[in-house]
Amino acid sequence: MPPTIAIDASRATRVYKTGVEWYAYRLLEALHTEMPPEWSVRLLSDRMPATDWIAASHDAPRNDKVTHWFWKILSWPPRFLWSQVRLAAYLFRTQPSLFFSPVHVLPFFASSPAIVTIHDVDYVLHPEAYGWKSRMYLLLTTWWAVHRATRILTPSETSKRHLRERFGCRPEKICVTPLAPMISERPSEQQIRETKARLGIADPYLIAIGRLETKKNTARIVEAFARVQKLHPEFRLILVGGLGRGHEAVLAAIEKANLGDRILRCGWLAGDDLAALLAGAHALVFPSLAEGFGIPILDAYTLGVPVITSRGIATEEVAGGAALLVDPTSVEEIGDAMKKMMTDDSFRVSLIERGSARVKAFSWQKTAQATVAVFRECIE
Repeated sequence: MPPTIAIDASRATRVYKTGVEWYAYRLLEALHTEMPPEWSVRLLSDRMPATDWIAASHDAPRNDKVTHWFWKILSWPPRFLWSQVRLAAYLFRTQPSLFFSPVHVLPFFASSPAIVTIHDVDYVLHPEAYGWKSRMYLLLTTWWAVHRATRILTPSETSKRHLRERFGCRPEKICVTPLAPMISERPSEQQIRETKARLGIADPYLIAIGRLETKKNTARIVEAFARVQKLHPEFRLILVGGLGRGHEAVLAAIEKANLGDRILRCGWLAGDDLAALLAGAHALVFPSLAEGFGIPILDAYTLGVPVITSRGIATEEVAGGAALLVDPTSVEEIGDAMKKMMTDDSFRVSLIERGSARVKAFSWQKTAQATVAVFRECIE
């Protein structure tokens, strides 16, 4: 009898995606072409996706081409605690050969062999960036996943080390499956111009991508820009992302900088707009306090945009010697890196060339193939 793989696809169906949601979306897209056709795959969600990006049927197979992939929409109540109620009940009742969660949470009451992706343990490393309820839930669910899961996937060697050091996870249980860029090709120059005009953005500008929050270090980015912008008044800073925990400090830093339209908040942007805005940037400023991986670095590499990012965390691992590294706690270092990007064109060109070479090592097909290899270990 062919194995049945149940996958929590709930995050992949979200309209407003950030890091984890995009990971789930792109990985499922790649798994659709990499999984053996004899495996029966059930995509479990609380809603249908906005677009049918995977050729799968709703609730039951409709034709021979998609008999091994289909959606199962668990729409019954309650509306809260998706993983621990609806998902857990379905898994307990159906007992699939393997369950995969791309979003770190495993149901407490499900007995099937399970694989879970734990992206990071940043809530342990930087508790100030999380509310206490979120920290407690993440601690509990991570502890459970480490002890209950058959295998754990994580996107970087840095995150693997943290799981070993902070949760005592056995190294042989952890498999590193690096991620890949979300953006596959550079938009046309016309698309870039039209997007900038629609959003009211003029060249040149630096761009910071991620929620305006403590973890993304947005307040220090603003403070650093305020230091150097007076020397280079033609530059703007574009902040792309919604409000996160600690956004009050970011808004206060923007107000204190008093630079008017030289600092622009764009909020969350859809994929095409984000790609166009990043492609037109002078540099990406990404000095996070903590990351499990750092996909925007690879997106920038894909688009030929040089990168400023943090040393000492997973971003240094992802950057692979092709970015300008800074101490994320030093406003002075971040500002000096911005100034170098503003003034040293030959240095920028060298980073762009290194980044273009570095990004070729990553693809969602490779991520999916590594993931399928772990699936095989657990079911064969």
